[in-house]
Amino acid sequence: MKKQLLLGAVLVFALSLAVPSAYAQFSVGPRLGYDIEAEAAFLGAEGRFGLPVGSLPLQLQVGADYFFLSDGGYFGVTDEVDVSSRLISLDVNVLYPFGVDNQSFTPYAGVGLAVVNSSYEVSAGPLSVDEGNTDLGINLVGGAVFGTGALRPFAQARLKLGGDANLTSIMGGILFRFGGQ
Repeated sequence: MKKQLLLGAVLVFALSLAVPSAYAQFSVGPRLGYDIEAEAAFLGAEGRFGLPVGSLPLQLQVGADYFFLSDGGYFGVTDEVDVSSRLISLDVNVLYPFGVDNQSFTPYAGVGLAVVNSSYEVSAGPLSVDEGNTDLGINLVGGAVFGTGALRPFAQARLKLGGDANLTSIMGGILFRFGGQ
């Protein structure tokens, strides 16, 4: 379980090192939140990188989240059996920061791709079932980054549409900004 979260964090960090120097402004950091659909808290990491698209101030947001599910949680299983479940979300979004870049906050909105991997093991006496599923969907995100320094807190809402795993999340975190202005 923790291996997938670590792998996601390593992937975000590796992508941050692969950014060409011409687009050297990037941010990485932890995030945590709560998902209303899964009824679970999650912990994750993300990276944001400037995209060279003409004069548009677009950013690429790459993130990974590990959900802390209660027994049965997202899968609707009762207490009569032993349940071990896992839910991991990987996101790749394009963000558009609105022109309100000031000392207080910068709002943004975006769209992207979500990959959600879920698995569970159900045991009842001598019987055991192990199932897993990977689901693709579209993310709609909106939020704001606060301040202008090297440490920038953020708050964000995410809605995953399509596929079997619907997620509606609120999250926050801190971005550590490197390079650029």
